[in-house]
Amino acid sequence: MVDIFEQIRDSKWDGKAFRVALEAGELPEYHGGELTSIFEHEAGECPHHMESLLDHVSGVIHYAVELARGNELGRYDRITLVTAATWHDVGKMVTRAWKARYVCPVCGRSHHSMPAACRTNGCPGVPEEREVVGYHEHQSAGASIWMWGNIADRLGVREPMRSHVHRLIACHSDAHERMMSGRFVGDPVAVLLSWADELGKVNAQYVGDRTDPFPRAYERSRRMVNHGRYSAAEGPSGDPAGQSGDHGDGRPGRRWDRG
Repeated sequence: MVDIFEQIRDSKWDGKAFRVALEAGELPEYHGGELTSIFEHEAGECPHHMESLLDHVSGVIHYAVELARGNELGRYDRITLVTAATWHDVGKMVTRAWKARYVCPVCGRSHHSMPAACRTNGCPGVPEEREVVGYHEHQSAGASIWMWGNIADRLGVREPMRSHVHRLIACHSDAHERMMSGRFVGDPVAVLLSWADELGKVNAQYVGDRTDPFPRAYERSRRMVNHGRYSAAEGPSGDPAGQSGDHGDGRPGRRWDRG
């Protein structure tokens, strides 16, 4: 049995190690029920990803490790970030469902209604109705699987990191949307997870590079935490994080969107 959390703690975990553990059956939450394997999401099935789900999760882990190194994260934040990256999309294993969308055949962008033309950054394509894979509320499902589906217990992750990872998984889509629209996210680790999530996507030609907001968002959130603007308790509405006033090592707890 591979001790995955030990590999994360010892900086021996990356996208390649994830693939090895997955193929060895060491990640049972990615194999179960009707959805027998993470490999079932193939490239192009989901309009938000040109890559397969396997390649996406592997990529997010890879970039989380790189961002942790490049930003010289402390041990607690590094372990929290890489752990959350590994299970951030685990909810997709139980929320996968086909749905009708209008998808541009040129750039792959999904539209809820039929536009005359795609026009995503000048894309000339005309969307066509297609059945695509959707993962509605996958972040909430994933957070529940992490906290109450035996993952955190199996890994031996203790508080406060246990709840911090839960919060990151539960809110990673919301945090991403906030940053892409120029709004503030107070937890620097949440910013880095969303940054890694974006880097782990293969964007089509007309979608282009969408990582511009992240460096500035990270610096802003890091400065605000260092200045003591964030202390304890809750993030967005319904978020269960921050049950204690600090992280157990003297550093203040964090809010997501205060300020």
